[in-house]
Parts: sequence; structure tokens; C-alpha cells
Amino acid sequence: MRSVLVLLAVLSAPSGALASRVLVLPVGGELGRSEGEALSRAVETAVREATAGHEVMTLAALQTSMRMSELRDCAGDEQATACVSEIADAANADVVVAPTLGRLGDQLLLTLTLTAGARATLLAQVQRRADADRPSALLDVIPGAVRQAVDDAGLVNAVPRPVPVAAIGTAVGGGVLAALGTVALVVRGVASGQYAEGRLDQEQARAYELYDQPALFGGVIGVVVGGAFTIGGGGVAVYSLVARE
Repeated sequence: MRSVLVLLAVLSAPSGALASRVLVLPVGGELGRSEGEALSRAVETAVREATAGHEVMTLAALQTSMRMSELRDCAGDEQATACVSEIADAANADVVVAPTLGRLGDQLLLTLTLTAGARATLLAQVQRRADADRPSALLDVIPGAVRQAVDDAGLVNAVPRPVPVAAIGTAVGGGVLAALGTVALVVRGVASGQYAEGRLDQEQARAYELYDQPALFGGVIGVVVGGAFTIGGGGVAVYSLVARE
């Protein structure tokens, strides 16, 4: 049974990740324009590399769309929770990456926050520090910080809710096999009763004696194996669908 579950888990993993829409916001905080743009580009590049196969969008690329142009109240305040949710909804984004930069004494504190689309449910949050007089030092730590945040959010080589086609198919196939096994046992039971009561003619009785044990064996195997595949495949499918909720 354990080996069956392992096989189903392997089969249920999608061979090609279904793309999630990942929205990367610009770095928020008190920064010079050039420094802010450099850090924003670094975050965007790191996100694209860490989430290969997913669709990565930036706020700048979305500014020309009709829905984004309606978000004037969020201009300059994109990191606010309400604005993140509104922007994610307008962009139809599954995941939002919101980087912010603040000061902590004589150091700069970069915070990467990943939230789940318009719901703004926290998926991951990672922080990195650098000397305040050397903000460019953050460029060296951004790739690692993004990778950790993406790993924590479960976005590497998979989407939050992969469709476990193989596991679902296995569960359905197991259900059919179990149903056939049940039918075989029911038919054998009816024939067995008729045979015991002497209600079968000589030819029918000979046929019953010939197929009695194979029918019993096949029915039991169908119910047991089919039931195991149904439970195992169904369990893997359900887990795959809800584990990332």
C-alpha cells in the first residue's frame, strides 16, 4: 500500500507547472530614484529567475491597462495592504511580491513580502540588512532573499494548486475496478444460491463449477485493489488540491 501511495504521489506531480501570475511591486520606502529603480530591477530579475515557468508582471508594465489606471488612490502607496489587494485584483495576480526598504539604526532593512493575490494572505516574508551608507550592498543579497521567499511560499517549479490529473485518473480507475469486482461477487453470490438450491441445469451447473473460484478470486482482487487505488489516488488528489490553500 505504501509503494502504491508513493507511485501515485510521483504520478500526480505535474510534468509542466501551470503558470501562476506573479506581480512584482516596486521597492517602497525612502530611496533616491536611481537607487530605487536599481533595487526594483534587481528584485524583478531575481523573481523571474526563481519562478521560472510562471508569468511575472511588474506594476510599470500594467500602468497602461484600463483597470490599473483606475487605481489613482494607490499612487505612491502601493505597499499598503488595501492597495496591494486592489492592485492584485486589477492585475488578476495569484501572488504579489512587495519589497520595502526601511532604516533600522545605521542599517537599511529590506523586507520581501509575498501575499496570495487579492486575498492578501501572507505566504512568506524575508528580511535582509545592509549598511545605510552602502545601499548597493543589498543588490548582492536580493537573489538569495527572493529565492528563500519563493521557497517558503511554495512557488518553485510548481503552482499553489497543481492539478493532480494522474491521481484523479487513478482514483476513478480504481473506483471502476472496485465496482466491477463488486458486481462479480454479487453475480457469483446469486449463482451460488441457485446452485445450492439445485435450480441450475446440468450445463449451467458445470459452468458455475468451472468459473466459481476464478469469479471469487477476481471479485475479491477487484474490490481490494480497486478500493486501494481509489483511496490512495483520491487522497493524493485531495492533498494536492488543498495543501497550498
